[in-house]
Amino acid sequence: MTQAAQSLPPADAKNSADTRECILDAAEHLFTENGFEGTSMRMITGAAGVNLAAVNYHFGSKEQLIQEVFRRRLDWLNDERMRVLNAMEAEADGKPLKPSQIVDGFFGTLLRMADDERRGGVTFLRLLGRMLTDPSEFIRAFFAHEYSEVIDRYKEALFKALP
Repeated sequence: MTQAAQSLPPADAKNSADTRECILDAAEHLFTENGFEGTSMRMITGAAGVNLAAVNYHFGSKEQLIQEVFRRRLDWLNDERMRVLNAMEAEADGKPLKPSQIVDGFFGTLLRMADDERRGGVTFLRLLGRMLTDPSEFIRAFFAHEYSEVIDRYKEALFKALP
């Protein structure tokens, strides 16, 4: 078992939400260390201290599990990126933003996330980088869907800033 997986607390099955979070935490660490293909369901269940039925109950499949690993972090990230962009645009009062503001709103939010362990911290950034450099087709489609609204808004801001 890997060092990161060993440091995860075992699921004590107090309730379904705790079990779900424990599985997500274990999967996030293992996917970060081993990649999607290199992580087995057996590794995840062992690190989380649950049986395969619990993973299947909460997620259905390994593909759905990795999507939920990302979704629990990306939902906040996307909301925060939109909040930052909306605030900058409101402050600009209809004038175009500076391109550097737009870039900071998009990437700076992600980098600030690295300092927040509750949001996944460095582990999530490492996982995100790993999956973006070697994504499976279903991961690529998932990211395209998850990011589409945010990407469209930031592109619109850039087009306005750089006509």
